[in-house]
Amino acid sequence: VVYACQKEQTDGTCHADHRYIWILAKKSTLTPEEEARANGIAASVCISGLKTVDHNQPCP
Repeated sequence: VVYACQKEQTDGTCHADHRYIWILAKKSTLTPEEEARANGIAASVCISGLKTVDHNQPCP
């Protein structure tokens, strides 16, 4: 799991619209258990609603 903040606020926290998480894996999909764990990790840094990216096609 990779977390990135592209716009920091004056208090040192990350601006809510500029936080990102990438999950790097050798396979193209996550199991339901892995997905639940990923959502838990995302929630721990106040991110909800993870978007799945199809890696069978080039990234946009």
